[in-house]
Amino acid sequence: MLLFSTLDRLRADLDTLRPLTPEQEARALQKFRLEWNYNFRYSAGLVATQYLSLEQLNLAASYHAPA
Repeated sequence: MLLFSTLDRLRADLDTLRPLTPEQEARALQKFRLEWNYNFRYSAGLVATQYLSLEQLNLAASYHAPA
């Protein structure tokens, strides 16, 4: 299956970069969330620019709920 061979190749590529520093891991997670959010909005018909999505992520990350 082409999908599984692609996933295996990407996993092998990622494994060569390990161990990730906490900064690299956070940056990769932010990129994943940004891309997921953008693609989810696109598929729902709510196309947002990646800049706006990134700003939303930054605002959500800086929000602290009242104690």
